[in-house]
Amino acid sequence: MDRPNCRPDQSIVDSLFIKWNEKSLASLERQIQLSPDSVKRVAYKNRLLALKAYLDIATSTTINTKSIRYKFLTSLFPRQMNSEFYVIEANESGQKVLLQNFVVYPTGNIARVDFYYFDGGWRKSRSFKIQNFALNEDLQSYLTKKGFNEDDVIISKFENGKIKVSEYFLYGTLSASSGVKTILDKHKK
Repeated sequence: MDRPNCRPDQSIVDSLFIKWNEKSLASLERQIQLSPDSVKRVAYKNRLLALKAYLDIATSTTINTKSIRYKFLTSLFPRQMNSEFYVIEANESGQKVLLQNFVVYPTGNIARVDFYYFDGGWRKSRSFKIQNFALNEDLQSYLTKKGFNEDDVIISKFENGKIKVSEYFLYGTLSASSGVKTILDKHKK
């Protein structure tokens, strides 16, 4: 994975990009295997292919510095990497797809949320605070049959420069008890 003439920071971002993709793709692969519903299994298989296309990678170990996710990592690196935070990828589909990420910094039961959108590059639009915020590290516990999300959502936890967990939630499978609904609703106001 070492590349000649690359900055030390770039090799760290490369590694983090690979690990993040591995965890997100593994979440989808696990849900394909565990889903008793054949319609959902097909949807998960579709999302697995779509996520690889969205990231513009052939495999989880592919590094694509032009990928939207890679560009997002470089916009956060290195200033945010030594803290604990969650990234919520909650794109909105419609006539036009809105690519948006929320970076959540929990401190006790209060969280600061930074909202980013993609417009040729990642731009931070605004920040806001959420009271009584708690997100269980066992993100799988938020999978439900009747969730609130109208679009797919990926939640990933980062801690001390490493990706800890990443969970993919197909539309309608993210529990409102996750607290993510509060973030998305507050953003829309």
